Amino acid sequence: MLKKDLLIAAVEAKTRPVAITDLNGALVCANSAYGRLLGGFPSPNSLPESDEERNAVLEASRTARVCGRGSTQIQRRTDKGTQPLDVTVRRSKQIENYLVWDVEGAGQEARIQKALDLYDSGLGTWLEALETGLIVADDNGAIRSISPVLSQWLGGLTKPHGDYALADFLPTLEGYTNLLDGSGKAIGEVSVTVVPLGGEGDAAAGTLYFIQKRSQPQGASAHISDVAQAVFNDAPVGMAVVDENGDFLRTNKAIRQLVKASDRASFENLYSVFSGDNLATVQRYMRAVAKGERVQDTLEARLDGGDEAVIRLTTHLLDKDRGEVLLFVNDATEQKSLERQFAQAQKMQAVGQLAGGIAHDFNNILTAIIGFCDLLLVRHSAGDPSFADIMQIKQNANRAANLVRQLLAFSRQQTLMPKVLNITDVLAELSNLIRRLIGENISLQMVHGRDLGQLLVDQGQLEQVIVNLAVNARDAMDGGGDLTIITSMETAEEVAKLGHDFMHNQDYIRLVVSDTGHGIEKENLNKIFEPFFTTKETGKGTGLGLSTVYGIVKQTGGFIFAESEIGEGASFIIYLPVHEHSDVDEKPSSAEPPKDAPPVADYWGQGTIMLVEDEDAVRTFASRALGKKGYHVVAASSGQEALDLFEEGLAIDLLITDVVMPQMDGPTLVQHVREAHPELHVIFISGYAQDGIGVAEGLDKIDFLPKPFSLTQLAEAVKAAMPLSADDSASTPS
Repeated sequence: MLKKDLLIAAVEAKTRPVAITDLNGALVCANSAYGRLLGGFPSPNSLPESDEERNAVLEASRTARVCGRGSTQIQRRTDKGTQPLDVTVRRSKQIENYLVWDVEGAGQEARIQKALDLYDSGLGTWLEALETGLIVADDNGAIRSISPVLSQWLGGLTKPHGDYALADFLPTLEGYTNLLDGSGKAIGEVSVTVVPLGGEGDAAAGTLYFIQKRSQPQGASAHISDVAQAVFNDAPVGMAVVDENGDFLRTNKAIRQLVKASDRASFENLYSVFSGDNLATVQRYMRAVAKGERVQDTLEARLDGGDEAVIRLTTHLLDKDRGEVLLFVNDATEQKSLERQFAQAQKMQAVGQLAGGIAHDFNNILTAIIGFCDLLLVRHSAGDPSFADIMQIKQNANRAANLVRQLLAFSRQQTLMPKVLNITDVLAELSNLIRRLIGENISLQMVHGRDLGQLLVDQGQLEQVIVNLAVNARDAMDGGGDLTIITSMETAEEVAKLGHDFMHNQDYIRLVVSDTGHGIEKENLNKIFEPFFTTKETGKGTGLGLSTVYGIVKQTGGFIFAESEIGEGASFIIYLPVHEHSDVDEKPSSAEPPKDAPPVADYWGQGTIMLVEDEDAVRTFASRALGKKGYHVVAASSGQEALDLFEEGLAIDLLITDVVMPQMDGPTLVQHVREAHPELHVIFISGYAQDGIGVAEGLDKIDFLPKPFSLTQLAEAVKAAMPLSADDSASTPS
């Protein structure tokens, strides 16, 4: 479940409480801050306890679905009293079928929770290494948290933290004071640093008490210093102390490795590793932190040098007077890459759905155009003045049908006719065609791998992939160059080492098509498979070549990657799954007649046909075409209308139905009709792929005729499917 893993990775990176639900409010995932705040992972919809607040949350989610964002505030009862919560819900542009919820405590609870989150994020490790204990108390002096090192000093507590008051441990906060163990016994003198949780001008909303022992024996003190130094230097997270000018007062190994300090002439100032807008943003952020101003919890910024490295900064103000800030730095590059991949996958899926929908509608239009042209050609022979005009219309409609097939290929909805192939044989047959396509100034070299497995693919679609990539390479090498096609075997073990979680752990055939052209700009690499995107001059490319390649490869169960450097050419790497042989031969597609079937020459016939099609033009053409071939046609514009005719006792020999229709689709209609007439033969017609039949798969007496189809193709399919008894008279299947 790659998509859900990406969602979890994205929300876990947030330090504030974040949850993601579907549009109905069912919880999909949430981060640990959300769980800490609410004591678990309830759905945001279940948080309100009153009808009024429940309606307010529902209204906020409805507003988010329509306008993009909604918010409200609710009160939640806990064992510690009433907890105010600010609830904000957004509908993300990248994941439109999900809602993103920010649920944060308001007032005192929010500030105390942020302090605890900061302690958990790394400050706690630093404080404990310095032998500094921490107490978090609310504005009434009730204990909210005690740090582990302080609990150790106290010798273990007999009651939960929340059952103690501040005075149980600290009798006074002035100067040095005795630290009590909770039972009233003094265990040593400590100094206390008090930090109110509230901004300037705000009432205190809780307080942090930093507690340090007054003195330690010299040996222990030296040991503590060594531990603190080791923790700081060897911590897995980048850490530094920075002054108000960005100068480093102290840095550890991790932060230097993170920003590749060894590659830089100087690494004495935080701002030296940023440039441009990133530099200005980091400067504003750090200066605001140093002044004690309220800022966002974290900041993400891109390092200079063009290496796409992204880091996340988390800060804590150490000394406002001197502007000293404790800085934590994490590498966010991989997470940002995952977020981009997730957004790209969502965009490609949405564009594919759009392309498939457009192709379906165009196929209906083209079916009508081609069909009525065929009807006109029946009345206008080759010697007729109108014959040439009608042929021009039909030829252009067929050209449009080829473009639609490319859109269906991109959206992975075209009908495939797979068979077992050897890729070496396919490339050998294509080599002469490719040489003619690329011209004499480009050399072609093919390197065939040994012991390659076999593929189960549509040969025509595989050849289209190779030809499209070859033509694309030719256009990238204006002054000539080298085109290289390499095949090799990639075992499951080798695939696992690639680190692509979305690739199945199995054997693949690796096909690489490389050129020595001008290359592809880095910012265009993520766009090249999108339909209608092209870097060619206006009029020199449709933008469908690579999108078609992408769709065919994905529908075949494979994967495609692009690599390029400007001036050094480009390589397209395709992984196609090796076909596992079985004793059962693949069934021929119902759209392709068996090779040994005799050709159908006589398209005339008799019998009653039920034609169900919601597109008026397609229904009219098909009815007239079949009527001219001698059949009696009963037409229906919907599945429900057809079902009503069946229930009235209509006797038919063949059912022709569209797959996708409003109210009742074709497969559902067939299910109902087959209950009374299990032997009735059916032809599905659709502008989508044969896979869209869905529920009808596995049934016998089912054929598929993809749109657009001609009069001859329709008549041939009907003649082949019509029961033999219908040649004499119409009969009802039993």
